[in-house]
Amino acid sequence: SIARNVGLDHAQGKYIMFIDADDIIFPSALRILHDYLEKEKLDYLRFEFQTIDEYGRKLYPNYEARKRRKHDRCVVNAVDCIQHIIRNEFFLWSGVFKRSIITDYYLRFFPGCTYNEDTLFMMQFFTHSVSHSYLKCILYGYRKIPTAATATFSERNYNDVRSVALSLISLSSHRPLELNKQFKSTIENLCYRLFLEKGDFFVKSETALLDYCLSHPCMIEWKFFKILGANKMFFKTIHPI
Repeated sequence: SIARNVGLDHAQGKYIMFIDADDIIFPSALRILHDYLEKEKLDYLRFEFQTIDEYGRKLYPNYEARKRRKHDRCVVNAVDCIQHIIRNEFFLWSGVFKRSIITDYYLRFFPGCTYNEDTLFMMQFFTHSVSHSYLKCILYGYRKIPTAATATFSERNYNDVRSVALSLISLSSHRPLELNKQFKSTIENLCYRLFLEKGDFFVKSETALLDYCLSHPCMIEWKFFKILGANKMFFKTIHPI
C-alpha cells in the first residue's frame, strides 16, 4: 500500500494502471487501452486477464469473464459496473483509472493493509466515477505461485479483510440507494470470506458485522443464514443436512 501511494504521488499520466511485481502484461496491451480510452474518454476501463503459473503457462479459465462478455464496449454507470463488470473481482490490476479522480479526492491505499486493499480503493473510486466500460480482450497475465501474498490466509489477512469491511460500511453511509446496495453486497462477500475462514470465531466475535450481513441480506448465503439463525450457522455449514 505504501509503495502504491508513493507511485500515485509521483504519477503524471492521464490514467493509472497497476501491475503487480510477479505478473505480466501481454503485447499491445497499452496500445489497445490507449486507443479505446482516447475514443471514449472514460473514468474507468476494465479488461480481461489470464491466470498463469510461475512459468507463464495458462491455468484455469475465468468463468466470470464469460458472464461479462455481453457488456463488451458498453459504457455504464458505477452501479452497473460493480454489478455486471466487476462481479466481486476487485483486482486492482484488471482496470485503468482516471488519475484526476484519484487526485481530486486524494484516494490512497490504507497503509499496512495487504489483503483486499484493492476492494476498498476501487469502491472509493466508484463513489466518484461516472463513466465505465469493459474490453473482453485478455491483456494481463495474473501469476499464481505458492509464495504469493494471497496464497494463504493468515491472522493478519483476517484483520485486513475485517478492517476493509468496516471501512466500507462507514463509506456507504448517505450513498444513493442503488450504490448502497452494491456496497452491501461487497461487504457481505468480504464477511462471508471471514466466516469461511473462521466460522465459529466470526459468529461469536463479530457481532456488528454479523448483524449487518443478516439485516436485509443480498447474498443467498446470508439469506439462508438469516432463516437458519446465527446460533446454528457454523454447525450447519460444517455438518450440512
